[in-house]
Amino acid sequence: MGCSQELIEFKCGTVIGHISATTVCRELHRMGFHSQAAASKPYITKCNAKRQMQW
Repeated sequence: MGCSQELIEFKCGTVIGHISATTVCRELHRMGFHSQAAASKPYITKCNAKRQMQW
């Protein structure tokens, strides 16, 4: 997970206690956070495509 309990507590300004990673994932899923953003990949130029084919 990208956020630790300490980071969440710091941002909220409260001490929460022990939170299970499963609970956090379940609640994020319920709130609409289903996956991560796809990685952006550079477009393949004609020059790069030619190099790929030569390799």
